[in-house]
Amino acid sequence: MRALAILPRTMECLHFLGVMDAFLARGTKLQGFDMHHAGRRVTGLSVGGVESRYNYLLSIEQSETERILLAAVEAAGITVERGIELTGFVADDAGVQARLRSLTGRAETVMCDWLVGCDGAHSAVRHGLGLPFEGAAYEDDLRLADCRIDWGLAPDRGHAFLRADGPVAAIPLPRGRWRLIAFAPPGTPVEDPTLAWFAERLHGVAPTGTFLSDVEWLARFKIHRRMVPRYREGRVFVAGDAAHIHSPIGGQGMNTGIMDAFNLGWKLADVAHGAPTALLDTFNTERHAVAASVLRLTDIATRRMASTGALSLSLRLLLLPLLFASRRVQTRLATAFSHLSVTYRSAAVGPGGGGRIIDSPLIAPDGTAVQVHDLLRADRRTLFLLDGAPPRALQGQPAGTNLVCIGRIPVGRIYGDPAGTLADRYSAAAIMVRPDGVIEWIRRRP
Repeated sequence: MRALAILPRTMECLHFLGVMDAFLARGTKLQGFDMHHAGRRVTGLSVGGVESRYNYLLSIEQSETERILLAAVEAAGITVERGIELTGFVADDAGVQARLRSLTGRAETVMCDWLVGCDGAHSAVRHGLGLPFEGAAYEDDLRLADCRIDWGLAPDRGHAFLRADGPVAAIPLPRGRWRLIAFAPPGTPVEDPTLAWFAERLHGVAPTGTFLSDVEWLARFKIHRRMVPRYREGRVFVAGDAAHIHSPIGGQGMNTGIMDAFNLGWKLADVAHGAPTALLDTFNTERHAVAASVLRLTDIATRRMASTGALSLSLRLLLLPLLFASRRVQTRLATAFSHLSVTYRSAAVGPGGGGRIIDSPLIAPDGTAVQVHDLLRADRRTLFLLDGAPPRALQGQPAGTNLVCIGRIPVGRIYGDPAGTLADRYSAAAIMVRPDGVIEWIRRRP
């Protein structure tokens, strides 16, 4: 399925890579999700309260996401080869021997240190490892349409329309278009959807006069919940859809995959520069647990949303407004949904580590405003020395580490944090942050 939404935590990592300006220029910011019944708004969920500069969702077509990331890779001097099939591989302690075949039938064998399968739900790498893809398919068909809708609803929010025979969701796309998503109710003929089918699903629940036109894409899917038991076999890894697939409810799929890749990428780079290979075991430890949680939550949400009947509808109309009435509950739900609350427990984090570092405001030595995440590097660790660093701390910077000194007042090479937000939040004198924005360890104040 074409991925659509980019979540706040994913945007933070894309920010570390320096590509978020391109994403913002081509995407549409979504402030939350409203729920409707019988032509009126019932309740809504906002993501504006999450603790991130990206306190919204970004709706952007998957093709645009691919173009932006490909341009960044090419700008780094890397060539991406298309139309190359992996036909088999052999891995041992010395490396990986991968057999490849081009569209023209040309075969070649490549020797590499590591092989990472980011090759989707039908992964050749997963099959080559013999990893089971444990899980099952959902009974219901999921149907989608990308089209234009005339109805006057806010284009900066998603909308869900509650029905006794199952809800219909509408998500804004760039260029003034919308994506419609609906489960086929029980008894629906097994056939490709039409725009008329979606119009019928919206009748009586969307605003009066709603008109669908200019369809660009129609599709029908059988969705699954599946996962591998482990992400690593020696020198070979799987990530993204090759490792886990689940319901698209919540837009978690592509985001979880991007976070898999970010987590593994810096660790492979570390090992390539001499770190112990045991570091790579933490990829499975950290990311398998996250994906398992995503599968559980999306499965619960899918079963709740796909349930039909007057009782199910009545419960939604009663409980959802009560649940979303609390701003605190909204923020907690949005934070979890956005992956901002993910905390790792592994050998790759030390005392106080595991969670993402907050993106609090600072004052640069030249007096300009910056934020903590602006000082992080995607290609190395960042060491924050807090509460003012003595001049000697600027000497002998640890090899390969980005050193940032923070005091109350900006002076010399020291950044200012007048409120002491960072030091007080963590009761810290020093914080080491990994390239993925996760705290590696904290040295507490004496």
